Amino acid sequence: MLVVGVECVNLTGSVESTIGAAAGLGAWLRGRSTRLPWLVRAGFVCLPPRCVFCGGQGNLGAVDLCSLCLETLPFDATMGRGGGVGQTAVLAPFTYDDPVGSGLRALKFQGDLRPARLFGALLAASAARQGAAMPGTVLLPVPLHPKRHAERGFNQAETIARHAALWLGLPVRADGLVRRRDTAPQTALRGAQRRRNLAQAFAPAAMLGVADSSASAGAAIPARFVLVDDVLTTGATLAAARAALREAGFDAAGVWVVATARRRGSVRAQRVIEHDAGEDRHTDPIIEAERAQAVSRLAVASDP
Repeated sequence: MLVVGVECVNLTGSVESTIGAAAGLGAWLRGRSTRLPWLVRAGFVCLPPRCVFCGGQGNLGAVDLCSLCLETLPFDATMGRGGGVGQTAVLAPFTYDDPVGSGLRALKFQGDLRPARLFGALLAASAARQGAAMPGTVLLPVPLHPKRHAERGFNQAETIARHAALWLGLPVRADGLVRRRDTAPQTALRGAQRRRNLAQAFAPAAMLGVADSSASAGAAIPARFVLVDDVLTTGATLAAARAALREAGFDAAGVWVVATARRRGSVRAQRVIEHDAGEDRHTDPIIEAERAQAVSRLAVASDP
């Protein structure tokens, strides 16, 4: 069973925690920028950072973000206070409200890669401040099916994971999992339908437990994998990926996502999702809007 969320969020406490979270992330980004590879730092010297959201000058180090926009981001007040995919803890610094939601949609559906660089940095900062980026961690992005990857030209989860790994100095295994079935788009499906849609969709790569090319000679990849994706909605995709890992004798030590698609407002409904049976008992206006758009596109595509 997946339980994500809290019963109620106090507005005053939420504002205070947002300010504190923004200040903490900003300080980490500024400090860590000096330790990035010199080529990355040189790129920002030649082309100074510009905020992805407002277009103003960036002032948080080697990242395209300004401190004013950082303070307006929809921080998830429940981060670090429970929730997970099965028994795996979830790190999700933001909710799927704008401008985070619009940035992720621009990345995923418009091919704008600038948000991936930013969200990778913010995910890295959040993981570091939560103590989730321990030595030996290997980032494992949730894969796309080869057909979908060819159509899009990139895997948004992999792109975000690689930028996060750059800030944290961690390896990425983009070849660790394979998507063996081209599943229907999740946005058009409800909770139980999502889980059926993704049943047996993932498989571990044959070389998952073998040293990768970036490791030193003879070094084995530690079995401390962290699954990385862009958004968590019902958790069906990440649960299916974790199940594939467990079948191969591994497990996910954590799940990192940029945002969770939860209900807007200061009062958040608790979401309970049964992985084995039953329908999703949560109704999210964001998910419903995306589902309606997906159904509309499918209807147009099938109209002769």
